[in-house]
Amino acid sequence: MKGSIGTRISFVAFFSGYVVTSFTPTSHRVLLSSTSSTRLLSHDDGVPELDISIDSSSSTEATQIISSKVTSISDRRSMLISTSALALTSFAALSLPSASNAAETLEELSLGDAKWNNAADAATQSPSIPLSARIVPPSFATYLSRFLLHYDEGAGKWWEKQSDSFSLLASYEAKKRESKSFSSYTSSIQKGLYSYVSGENESNISSYSKVRAQYASLLTSLVNKYGSKEGAIRDIGLLFAMLPPVYQPTEQLLKLDKGVITQTGSNKGSKLDNFTPNFQEDFTLLLPNKYQIQYNDIEKSYTITPKINLFEIGISEEPGVTAISTTFGPLSSKPLLRERSLSLDIYALLGISGGLGCTLTHTLVIPLDVVKTRMQTNPGEYNGVFDGAATITREEGIGALLLGTQATIVGYLRYGISVYPSYAFFKRFIASSLLSPAFAVAHANDVALVAGALASVIASLGLTPLEACRIRA
Repeated sequence: MKGSIGTRISFVAFFSGYVVTSFTPTSHRVLLSSTSSTRLLSHDDGVPELDISIDSSSSTEATQIISSKVTSISDRRSMLISTSALALTSFAALSLPSASNAAETLEELSLGDAKWNNAADAATQSPSIPLSARIVPPSFATYLSRFLLHYDEGAGKWWEKQSDSFSLLASYEAKKRESKSFSSYTSSIQKGLYSYVSGENESNISSYSKVRAQYASLLTSLVNKYGSKEGAIRDIGLLFAMLPPVYQPTEQLLKLDKGVITQTGSNKGSKLDNFTPNFQEDFTLLLPNKYQIQYNDIEKSYTITPKINLFEIGISEEPGVTAISTTFGPLSSKPLLRERSLSLDIYALLGISGGLGCTLTHTLVIPLDVVKTRMQTNPGEYNGVFDGAATITREEGIGALLLGTQATIVGYLRYGISVYPSYAFFKRFIASSLLSPAFAVAHANDVALVAGALASVIASLGLTPLEACRIRA
């Protein structure tokens, strides 16, 4: 999304950024217009938290897709809605460094219509999924995230652009930012899944059967959407085998075609025999081809064979942001973010805030400016600032310390009104229109310096004549 404002604005406190948290197919965010849809993930224009909704009507087609041959759904948008948990996105939380470019592609996900929520609204929500509600295991969320990066065209394009934007950074820094992006992207998916599976007001949590039914619907959606792609059925089986036995949709898994479920895919990871050393760094890799699912007649559930260690370790991504490290990558407590797009209203607020701030601060120091100017124009006449202030007050009256007030107020009002909107405009214009995403990310500080210099030049054009008037007052 071109021309957006940062999650935090250093010069104006009341603008917040975006978190990918909403994602809805036909309607947007909390209220869905379709009564047959269930809220899953979403992201409204304002914040980044991912929400997606599932079209419950799609689950009736489950039986047809789950037998020997998998068919694909013709209506992409309808499928989109049905791919509930896949609501990977938004986020668009689209936070991430260089989120503006990434956000555009995430919104093209075939899962539904993505929309950004306001960060201020997202701040009132729970910062992370309760650990007591383990109905969406971190390993499940992270592997689903990898699955989408490979099998979903929109997610794949988003990740490709995201990775390209870090290409000019040092290798360590690029990997660090990729990891952070993946971590937040997975957080958006998990939050959407949790919202969907737990039901309204978390009413499903106390019922294994209800949670299992939601996962069954999700499995059907995934098969409908991606089942015709080489290796997808195997990865879907592996994905659902990561769920606790009480939540596994075993009936649907048993109906999967035995020949198709063992077919390895085109992903470079699945074609290998073992995990690669960079598996935790390359988030597009899937499980090697030797891993399959096996049904346990005694426990009536599926397991992965050979056995795999699905570890979950708590880590700290950055101050105030916790995360979980899993076998398939990190999972952050913070969804995807992106910068707010700048409308005329926001430019106006930046101008008003800047004008009031500059006017107030410079008005308070007018007496110091008067003394400083006298000391510069009459060197040696005063023995310091305090002596200068006392001498001027004694000889000319206290009103002399306020000479040039009108020029100061008008000058810095104009300066503040012009400098902050100009800085915001130039920073985004240079990064999005004049430079490649990779160059803009690698030289973010330089872009900010150039934008600040241009904004100061424009603001000074209006300030300089009034400064001359103040000095001669």
